[in-house]
Amino acid sequence: NLGAIELSMLELAEAGLSRHVQREPEDDHLVNYLNKVAKPYRQEGLTVETVVMEGTPARSILDFAEAEEVELIVMTTHGRTGLRRWVYGSVTEKVMRGTNAAVLIIRPNEVQSN
Repeated sequence: NLGAIELSMLELAEAGLSRHVQREPEDDHLVNYLNKVAKPYRQEGLTVETVVMEGTPARSILDFAEAEEVELIVMTTHGRTGLRRWVYGSVTEKVMRGTNAAVLIIRPNEVQSN
């Protein structure tokens, strides 16, 4: 029964060290985007919470997952390799190594965003 699943969607903006800042106008754009992505899941009866956070993506995801006692983290990956991966690091890899929760990795084109 999917009705028992709670889905949280994060949009992360990398900006300095502060995670608790006053809401900016671009946050509204992010919330609107997340609500669009969440709509089909809500229509299926799932409880979906959307969250916009500032900070480094991996650390923010790990902090949120720990605070909310998340059991499963679902992430898309950009599939960077070589120098780009070395320069940017892999958020997905950092999350996988930093959590005890299960991590499901999917390709961005597999995400439905009606």
